[in-house]
Amino acid sequence: MNIHHPPRFWSKVALPLAGLYGAVARLRARLYVEAIFKTRRLDSPVVSIGNLTVGGTGKTPTAMCLASRLAGKGWRPAILSRGYGRRSLDGFPRRQVLLVSDGSKLYCSPAAAGDEPYLMGLKLAGIPVLCHHRRYLAGRWAEDHLPANLFVLDDGFQHLGLHRDFNLLLMDGAAPLGNGLALPAGPLREPARAIRRADAVLLTRCAESDRERVQPLLDRWSPRLPVFTSHFTPSRLIGPEWSDRRPITDLAGQKAVAFCGLARPEQFFHMLEDLKVRLAERIVFEDHQAYGPGELKQIESACRSRAPDILLTTEKDLVKLAGNPFQAPLLAVEISLDFHQDGLLELIEAKLATRLSGK
Repeated sequence: MNIHHPPRFWSKVALPLAGLYGAVARLRARLYVEAIFKTRRLDSPVVSIGNLTVGGTGKTPTAMCLASRLAGKGWRPAILSRGYGRRSLDGFPRRQVLLVSDGSKLYCSPAAAGDEPYLMGLKLAGIPVLCHHRRYLAGRWAEDHLPANLFVLDDGFQHLGLHRDFNLLLMDGAAPLGNGLALPAGPLREPARAIRRADAVLLTRCAESDRERVQPLLDRWSPRLPVFTSHFTPSRLIGPEWSDRRPITDLAGQKAVAFCGLARPEQFFHMLEDLKVRLAERIVFEDHQAYGPGELKQIESACRSRAPDILLTTEKDLVKLAGNPFQAPLLAVEISLDFHQDGLLELIEAKLATRLSGK
């Protein structure tokens, strides 16, 4: 079921639960506004990247891109992640702050960190990555032990317990609010009025012209909210050892079995089709899927029956597959974030300067 546009019968059946869910989300947000629930502040400024819908907007690649660009401007960012799906492994209990990477060395496995924090730690040179479900505690640990002077909060729009100095709201350009209903009738984590908390909106997976189409929807809740557009571009292919880098053009005409564990897997398969890949089979797993014997057997069975030239997956999935346990060559598609307009970084830095000036 596509959670952004579930079947109409399901939306009707689940509508009462969606109303209850939305009411609870509104109450929770109000309790933070009234300071009944406490919002804590770190000494260094915080940039939050999040969304209103369940999955599929590209929060992690956006967090990596902005952290890298801010580092290029002279900031010393660290990324704070919840570490969704992480387990108590490698001697790291979940209740403790986990240093995934100090910017030069990885300290744990993908299972202990969660696939997305591990991927960020693997790819971001010079940028530490930390995990804890209470991001304030991770930030305090970083302030005591690392030279960070800026925090990037990954998937933080609903993490109201931590003060943020810039709230970047990501929305899918094709379906900004899905069917407009809250969970479980639709994709919304909280009602659309939460858009008012955003300092800017970044539309992803869209054309520049989509800004004009989405602007009236955003103006209903927050007039004059800055809106930027962007798209993800497949940039190159990555092998299981991560040092194997190949041009993306190598995919054209290849027969492939593709698999992924994403919130919206159809986006991955459509991207491969646009790259002229001949998809012999598509295998869909749960988002953040851990690859055990059953999953490996399913992929290997497809390799035997389809005889593909290659196996294709995402970087998030590749980090959970040590080496290449399959008969066919295994490659992940790396994506890069391309902005259609300038100005987002400058807007963020202006808000950070206001925080640092004490105004």
